[in-house]
Amino acid sequence: MEAMQLRSRFSVGLLVMIPAIAMAQNPNLIPENGLLAPGCNFITGEFGFHCVPIYIGMLMKILFGFAAGIALTEIIYSGYQIAFGGLQGGDTSGPRMRILYALLGLAVSVFAFAIIDTALLALTTPATPAS
Repeated sequence: MEAMQLRSRFSVGLLVMIPAIAMAQNPNLIPENGLLAPGCNFITGEFGFHCVPIYIGMLMKILFGFAAGIALTEIIYSGYQIAFGGLQGGDTSGPRMRILYALLGLAVSVFAFAIIDTALLALTTPATPAS
């Protein structure tokens, strides 16, 4: 039993570390060429207020990817607990609730991303004059 718990903790730790290792290799917080959008260049220093919502949108994509990775890790770990708990005749209600909460958290983060993306699109789209 102790070896099984150690193996499951190791595999969960490994699954959690994979996105962190990928982010450490190339975080992409600033594009390699420095150009975020037309008129927004980190290398030349051409950066105005209109660049801020674009940069926030880029950061939100990174944070959403991280949240999705955490939800996926929780779903995989809970599925592992359900599979082996069912084989040993254990209680599987805890892992089932963890899957439900991971899916709810992912849905909330998707809706939050959609709301922020819509707000940023409204801020970055130039207004057209009324005719």
